[in-house]
Amino acid sequence: MNNSDECLKIKSELLDRGASLVGFADLSEIPSDARDSQRFAVSIAVALDPAVIAGISEGPTQKYRLEYKRANALLSKLADCAAGMLNEWGHKAIPKAPQMWELIFKPRARFFRTKLLPPGLGWDG
Repeated sequence: MNNSDECLKIKSELLDRGASLVGFADLSEIPSDARDSQRFAVSIAVALDPAVIAGISEGPTQKYRLEYKRANALLSKLADCAAGMLNEWGHKAIPKAPQMWELIFKPRARFFRTKLLPPGLGWDG
């Protein structure tokens, strides 16, 4: 996915469909088995409603659970959209469901940082 035109098209489409941030990363320095043999990644973020977050004072609320579910549903649709575009262009894309992200990457914080820092979406701290 070294074509900047493809990246711009994906980013534009995902932002139009509700993404808050879209980034791209070269994962070639990460062991192949930890990245499903994929060399590149598209990172997608969806902002949670600030009013819902402001209402959390002592742990997750029902409103937060609903907002989290909404954001995850949108992230799934956006991942499918990006993968569909890439596959149409002849790439082998594998969309990852947001629920899987927590199960796969949370125990490997180093990999989490590696996935988010190269596309400029994360921070090291």
